Amino acid sequence: MAKKILLTGHRGYIGACLYQHLSQRFQVEIISERLEALRPKSREADLIVHCAANREVQNPSQTALYQSNELGSLRLLESLSAPTPVLFLSSRMVYASASSESGWRESDLLQPQTAYGQSKWATEQKIVASGFPYLILRLSGVFGLGIAQWGRTFPEQVLRHLLKRERVVFSQAEEIRDYLYIWDLVKQIDYLLDCPDVWPGILNLSGKPRPVKPILASLLQTFTETFGESPLICQETITPSRQGPPLLNIEKAQSLPNLPKWSDDADVIQALVQDAWVRFGPSQSPACQ
Repeated sequence: MAKKILLTGHRGYIGACLYQHLSQRFQVEIISERLEALRPKSREADLIVHCAANREVQNPSQTALYQSNELGSLRLLESLSAPTPVLFLSSRMVYASASSESGWRESDLLQPQTAYGQSKWATEQKIVASGFPYLILRLSGVFGLGIAQWGRTFPEQVLRHLLKRERVVFSQAEEIRDYLYIWDLVKQIDYLLDCPDVWPGILNLSGKPRPVKPILASLLQTFTETFGESPLICQETITPSRQGPPLLNIEKAQSLPNLPKWSDDADVIQALVQDAWVRFGPSQSPACQ
């Protein structure tokens, strides 16, 4: 009989992809009600995959963050009828905003600078204190085409501007990002579910740190070839005033012998632009309405 997984956040960007993928080899039960409304000792499963979270990173309500991220997670743990392994999707936002020279390691001191990061850290602590087996995954920015959803990283933001025929302004300064493709993440999570060496534990997951410019160049070229028009591009000569997100040290994850490898950025961009063409081609483009 297939292992039963209890999945939270199945309507979200990551959760929807996990639901589709994991359902191929597990019995996946979703939680559709609000987590803070769960009754004690009302759920049974072989494993919990906890994706649900309030994703309003910039200007969230403290009350909303507490209820959905902290209280909801606590009620989820209390709803289990027996100690159950929990895989929790945390965030790089639990680290300080500036990157260390070698990237933040799992053992580094946590200094979340946002309410969102603080709520993730608080949830991590609740899971560890529960006594349940756990695997906490601290994720970098996740990008690419999911289940009819795009990520929220820089490439998707640029593509949205292009579809509205808006000018795109970016810095000439060399910026490094460690975006992780959504389907690479899903495959890595699937692998980690059956990887006893990392349970219990905490693991950083990200893509390979690389310059943003080649990703942007690939996006602009693919957009031009697909839509038949040249985007409006402007390069700034000044260094951006806002520091980029913290980079993660992923030596621990990369030491695992069979962790699924990364996809090519060009393939990820191609899928995004093709989806944009299907949904917002010339006859449906927002600029034409």
